[in-house]
Amino acid sequence: MKKLMNFFRQMLEPNYDFRSDEWILKYKVRILINISFTLGLLLIVFTLFRVIKGDFQLAMVDGFFALYLVVSGYYLRRDKYNYNLVSKLFLVFGLAVIFLNFHLAEETFIRVLWFSSYIVLVFFLRDKKEGFIWLGILFFLISIVAYFEDHLNLNMVNYITFIVSLLLTGVVLYWYEKLKEGDSERLKVMNESLQEKIDIAVLDNQKQERLMIEQAKMAAMGEMIESIAHQWRQPLNVLGLSIAKVEMEHEMGMKDSRNIHETYAEMGRQITYMSQTIDDFRSFYKRDKELQNVKLVTLFHEAEGLVSSLLNAKNITVRSEIDETITLNVYANELKQVLLNMITNAKDAFLERDIKIPMINIRAYHHNHGVMIEVLDNAGGIDETIIQKIFEPYFTTKFASKGTGIGLYMSKVIIEEHMDGNLSVENSRNGALFKIFLPQLDL
Repeated sequence: MKKLMNFFRQMLEPNYDFRSDEWILKYKVRILINISFTLGLLLIVFTLFRVIKGDFQLAMVDGFFALYLVVSGYYLRRDKYNYNLVSKLFLVFGLAVIFLNFHLAEETFIRVLWFSSYIVLVFFLRDKKEGFIWLGILFFLISIVAYFEDHLNLNMVNYITFIVSLLLTGVVLYWYEKLKEGDSERLKVMNESLQEKIDIAVLDNQKQERLMIEQAKMAAMGEMIESIAHQWRQPLNVLGLSIAKVEMEHEMGMKDSRNIHETYAEMGRQITYMSQTIDDFRSFYKRDKELQNVKLVTLFHEAEGLVSSLLNAKNITVRSEIDETITLNVYANELKQVLLNMITNAKDAFLERDIKIPMINIRAYHHNHGVMIEVLDNAGGIDETIIQKIFEPYFTTKFASKGTGIGLYMSKVIIEEHMDGNLSVENSRNGALFKIFLPQLDL
């Protein structure tokens, strides 16, 4: 029974889609399909009863109309552009059937009921202006039949009552269609107004995104300058001591060429290190254009090297446990940026909470056809009331001078939109645990 119901449901549904501006046509098509198939099936049943009773002439008439309705419903279900032809033929054959019943019904109110129902279908299936054309045709045919068919007993009073009833029905339907058109116009104006508001909101959103990117750049620049300062502090001290040593030896008249060459060599190594530091940072802040096949352990050590001096200055220990076989096809600098963000956030939490033995543990291992990277700190974790908000743009727990609320939001965008991965956070026993999952594609 259920399969049979599903079959009929599918049979009554058109096998095509409608555009958003065809919502009126959508309902007209569906109703006409339902009427065609339902009446067709009923007439098939009547045909069988008439055959059983031996009334073959009426059985042929019912069978013909049943065939027409089923074929019409089929063509309309197959293509919505058949609606214009099918609806007109439906009204023509409907008119023929009603006039056939006109002869069978002797009471005027039954005739009014038949024709009033027909007028409703006319105005629904066709345009309101065309509805009056069909109404005029109907008046003309009724007048001819009433004049030539004396046995109908349709006197002048009944005839005028009949015509006025149909005319009133047509006028009511006409004004109803006008009201629907007015609603459509108002809806159109509202949609246009809504579209304008949407366009304005999109522009505002784009401005906010540009502002967010600029703020992220400024924050990144500040972090870069701070990191470079820490990276350069020791080499600058060595250079200063080396210059002082050379000056002192010169003033004291010490001319040991070997010591001088060693001093110059040390100064050259420090200058090379400082130059390499600048190159590393320039490379890091360059936007990746293509995916790179990189070993995760190498990428992590490169990222850690950018902030190692800063971490050492704060006595922060970073422990790593990374499977050396892990190779990823990613935007390398973007993934470095995410890792640095995790480390920087942990560093800020250590300083804010004055953690005595600050420690960051980083693990990476194969997991579910991908790679899981875990960044765990011992800074005490994140307040459960805000842990779900930390990836929102501009949300920060730091003072305005120390945070913009962009870092974690940008990290989530990088992992989930640029690399089809997932970034999440939870509290562990001692601190926050960030989990980065990256799908590992076959390379």
